[in-house]
Amino acid sequence: MKTLILNGSPRPAGDTAALLAALKEALTGPFVQIDAYREKITPCLDCRACRTGDCPIPDRMREIGRLAEESGAILIASPVYFSSLTPPLAAIGSRLQSRYYASLRGEDAGAEKRGAVLLAAGGNGAPEGAYRMARQFLRLWGVKGEIPLAGAWETDRTPAALDREALRQAGRLAAFLEGR
Repeated sequence: MKTLILNGSPRPAGDTAALLAALKEALTGPFVQIDAYREKITPCLDCRACRTGDCPIPDRMREIGRLAEESGAILIASPVYFSSLTPPLAAIGSRLQSRYYASLRGEDAGAEKRGAVLLAAGGNGAPEGAYRMARQFLRLWGVKGEIPLAGAWETDRTPAALDREALRQAGRLAAFLEGR
């Protein structure tokens, strides 16, 4: 089963990257990672075309949607910015309006998927808002049932790469995503 990883971090060697490295090492199946900061996805413009069809914005969001549909599991990984996902991940999520309207029209989201959330937060960055947002996005992509959360907290004191429990949690998320 293929896993789609949506990475919301701008830092290729940061705390989210350390958690993702542990997760990817524990995955046994194929995966594809989308780095949201490098994709330049335009946020929803509220043109309302998605009420009756697909989003007309010409960027890679259609490809990301195709990858989500053909994946058996989706992981959203992000640093926590002001108790939320990073802006590029929020832009991707805003474009799921077309999935929302498709569900209102009774169109199926495709095969049921597994989903999970991996967050890194420093200081008093509370993960609840980011986790709630990520769960909403995953549900629109067809994730049913449990959506576990793992992460590293207080990364300003202990970097994720040194947080053994956070790294173990990331490995357990890999097993969950693959149904092991």
